[in-house]
Amino acid sequence: MAANQSNVRPANIYVPLDHCSQQIRILELLPGSFDDEIECKLKTITPSASYEALSYVWGDANDTRTIKVQGETMNVTANLKNALRHLRRAGEVLDLWVDAVCINQIDNAERKHQVGMMDIIYRGAERVVVWLEYFGSFPDRHWRIPDAQDANSNAFLTRATMFRLFAFLKSRDWYKRIWTVQENLLAKSVAHVCGKHVFAKGEIDSMARSFNTHFSSDRCCDIDALMPSKVFSGQSLSQEMYPYLRQVRLVLKTAEDQRTSPGQLHFLELASTFRYRDATNPKDKIYGVLGLTNSFTKDIIDYDATVADVYARAAISLIEKDGNLDVLSHVLPSPSDSYRDRKHRHGLTHHLPPALPSWVPDWSDNRPGEYWRLRLLHERQRFAHCFKACGQRSARIYATDLKRLTLDGRLGGSISKIGEPNEPHPPIDAGSYHTETLRQWREMANVDRKPQNPYSALLGSCKSRTVILDAFWRTICANLDFTLPGEVYVCQADERTRALHDQWWWNLLLHTKYRDVPVPDAHLPADVIEQLDRFGNNNVQMTGGRRFFISDTGLFGLARRDAQIGDQIWVVKGGRVPLILRPLPGPYRDTQEEDFTFVGDSYVHGIMEGELFEIDLPDTRVTLV
Repeated sequence: MAANQSNVRPANIYVPLDHCSQQIRILELLPGSFDDEIECKLKTITPSASYEALSYVWGDANDTRTIKVQGETMNVTANLKNALRHLRRAGEVLDLWVDAVCINQIDNAERKHQVGMMDIIYRGAERVVVWLEYFGSFPDRHWRIPDAQDANSNAFLTRATMFRLFAFLKSRDWYKRIWTVQENLLAKSVAHVCGKHVFAKGEIDSMARSFNTHFSSDRCCDIDALMPSKVFSGQSLSQEMYPYLRQVRLVLKTAEDQRTSPGQLHFLELASTFRYRDATNPKDKIYGVLGLTNSFTKDIIDYDATVADVYARAAISLIEKDGNLDVLSHVLPSPSDSYRDRKHRHGLTHHLPPALPSWVPDWSDNRPGEYWRLRLLHERQRFAHCFKACGQRSARIYATDLKRLTLDGRLGGSISKIGEPNEPHPPIDAGSYHTETLRQWREMANVDRKPQNPYSALLGSCKSRTVILDAFWRTICANLDFTLPGEVYVCQADERTRALHDQWWWNLLLHTKYRDVPVPDAHLPADVIEQLDRFGNNNVQMTGGRRFFISDTGLFGLARRDAQIGDQIWVVKGGRVPLILRPLPGPYRDTQEEDFTFVGDSYVHGIMEGELFEIDLPDTRVTLV
């Protein structure tokens, strides 16, 4: 549900709904020819009645057209009128649920109730009609989808037409909006409509699966070599398509998860998966997925509250319900200079964040152009369960006023040295390594000069000691091994992982520092090459967008790009990973308690298994602001 168009509708067309009986309104789209005026009636039903539901994007709220509802003139967006014109039947009434018309948008109490029923509404519809606009809006106006009467129709689509179709679908705003996720996933049946063309059941999903298999998962086909000319304006098709294919894969996976566990998905998984999607109202980045998750009650819906309060309440609710601080890991770092420069060059509007406390994620920040950062955050969060820096201790909130979060924790030192951030270059989704950055990190840690020097993992006393080289390679892979068969199989790194690290680093040097030195081919077995690829991908996931640091107690760690010398390392009850906190300067502190801004989560080798709580140290109360 996009924007509140309070100035476009006559209030007298709406009869109040009975919320206790879960009433909804249905738009009766009256029959007519294509060019006739759009005329509709409203009727009140319950979701057990027969109706279809429209899934679409509102479009430009300032680009409006008129339709007739209950005999009164109503303004709707141009995209909605186009949809109604194309869907209208010549000889019969179409019962259709359309949020912009069926909900009284100037009544916030009704909006709250109806948004809380979105899952019921879309599950109850006989069919969800997805309006993807019409082909006349596509830049290639001479292109169309062949119909059943076309010659050679059994061949379905030519390669060129398939790529153009994929380019068309990729450009649709429907695939970029948060509301359309649950509207699609909750449906009994879905029809995708472009103009007068209705795609066959499963046709788009099958094509997406095929593209994903051939060009992203298995990569058995060279996507750039197959690209028809001018489909993607001369850009590399792989750069253009891989982020989109990953998004498609995640949608398909979420659909499968929803089928097996309807309404049981965790909000953080959904919000992280679909963070790249937009919402006109920032609150809808939460409200728009409530039908898919049991992380919140519907009471969280409040269109009268500020965005900051909605986001803060959501964070507190997750901490209290889950007993952990995983939500804090979804706070994004400040945009990099290169990101700002790219947005400026391309004339993109800079995101203006709401006034949030440092510990509250800004779900409205979808980082266009930095999908790689969102993807890596999502991947890291999948494996948060592998860590237990706080042991088995649950989070307990001592005080909060939606701006301050008070918790118990222990100080593990502060950052004394810090390296450059490991970010992709060029800044595309491929996430390729900066080998020079890794070499700088190794030099900081004395890995190549003093590899066998002891690494005292915890304040000079630890259950087990190791050496610098071992601590370093375990740090950059977060001490995890993803190289064994199985898509989600993960275990603690071991000596086999160490051997992969050594070969992987040698391969990087052969392609950079020693690229001009003649070296015989290693002729590695195919399974070893695959394991090396997995090891490298794991390291990208764990180090991408982060800095390597060394603490004042000698700990090695990874922190997000905002971290700086002097920031403190804390393990807080409920925190599966250590947190990097920045003490507030004296003049800005308004209490005698320890006040901090939240910088980000981290991996710190040697304190990821509850070691800090095994030492005789007092707990300290910390307040994040």
